[in-house]
Amino acid sequence: MTTSPNPRQKAPFRVVPPPAAPTPQPTSSPASPPAAPSQPLPTDAPASAASPSATAPETTPFRWPWRGLIVASGLVLAGFIPTPYQVGGEVTLAWPEGDRQQIRAPMRAIVEEFYVAPGDQVTAGQTIVRLSSLDLEREIAQLQRDIDQAQQLLAEVQREQLQAQARVREITAVVVVTEDKTKRAVVRGEQGAQGATLPEIALLEVQRDRLDSQLVTDREEWERYQFLHAQGAIADEEVRRRENNYLNTQKDLQVKAAEIAHTRQRLADTAADEIGNAQVQGASADAAALLAGYRDLITAQEQVIASHRERQLALQAQQQNLVLVSAQTGTVLDDDLDLLVGQEVTPEKNLLRIAQLNQLTANVEVKEEDLNYVQPGAAVTFRPTSSKLTPYDAEVDRVLKDVAPDSTQQRRIATVRVVIDNADQQLRPGSGGYAKIFSEWIPLYQRLGREVIKLVPSRFL
Repeated sequence: MTTSPNPRQKAPFRVVPPPAAPTPQPTSSPASPPAAPSQPLPTDAPASAASPSATAPETTPFRWPWRGLIVASGLVLAGFIPTPYQVGGEVTLAWPEGDRQQIRAPMRAIVEEFYVAPGDQVTAGQTIVRLSSLDLEREIAQLQRDIDQAQQLLAEVQREQLQAQARVREITAVVVVTEDKTKRAVVRGEQGAQGATLPEIALLEVQRDRLDSQLVTDREEWERYQFLHAQGAIADEEVRRRENNYLNTQKDLQVKAAEIAHTRQRLADTAADEIGNAQVQGASADAAALLAGYRDLITAQEQVIASHRERQLALQAQQQNLVLVSAQTGTVLDDDLDLLVGQEVTPEKNLLRIAQLNQLTANVEVKEEDLNYVQPGAAVTFRPTSSKLTPYDAEVDRVLKDVAPDSTQQRRIATVRVVIDNADQQLRPGSGGYAKIFSEWIPLYQRLGREVIKLVPSRFL
């Protein structure tokens, strides 16, 4: 009896690959044993399970050296890529020397009004601020009072001069009459006399007594101001003014005494015996001397008035100087100007600052090993801290300081000044940022080598 064949025994013959395209097997991979007829594979098994050697060629190890060579070649070529070599550091902006102005009060004064605001653009000659000085105003007012007093005294002396001129005309007439009488007396043998006029002396003595009283008042005022000055209550100028008043009154009293003496002499001569022609001529000479004395008094008073006016004009010029103007074109940098209105300021205190902001400067600290790569005129890139994405063009101006240890004494540095273009005037002095100084384009491997050498101490090189 013939038995039917097992269906499982026919599966291997249907899944075996054709022998026409054999795949070389690696020596390290063992050969798969042929499927035994007694163990046929199931018909639903995947083809990869039936032939495990089908995916072996994808992981052949002999291709890896070529990939390493490609990567190494790429790294070598990347090392020759040109890169910019730059040095720099954190900086603080400042305005250039000569492009700034500090507005200060010419004397101790009070701020009355500002005509500009923080951040304003000003031009040369523009009015900035108006100040006032109480001391200056008081001194000008006192000088005006002194001028008025001197003018009153001058007017009085001029009136007395006119009276003296009238007396001279009277004396001249008396001389003519006396000469005529003398001639007649010689003929007749008579002698005559004429008495003195006392009211003139009385008027002069009243004026002298008034000056005596004024002298006492001025002396007491001077002594009182000396006491106040010793206590530190008033200034030297007030004491000197009271001293001048006292000395002027004393001089006027001396002149008045001389005038009384001259008048007494003149009246005595007029009252003397008119027989002698020589006596009459002496009275005329005294009258002329009296007129000369009045002319001297008038000249002295005019000089006093001129001196006071000159001083007054000088003080008024100082008062005009309290209106301050800008000496250059620029931008007002200071804030809170309105808080200074009504405050007292001194010449030592800055009222405000005006600066040109089209260009700013910054000092970059450069390491000693990088100093050879910094040249005047080299391009610089500045990025402010407030806007790091906004670059500003700049260039190296000069090396300010020689190489010296820094504040930490850990490295040696040099200070390099750079000039930053601030055409939009968005940057302000005092703000910070980072400045990079361009040196040259060098291959990447050379730049990496420089950075490595910086880290190696000099004693190991």
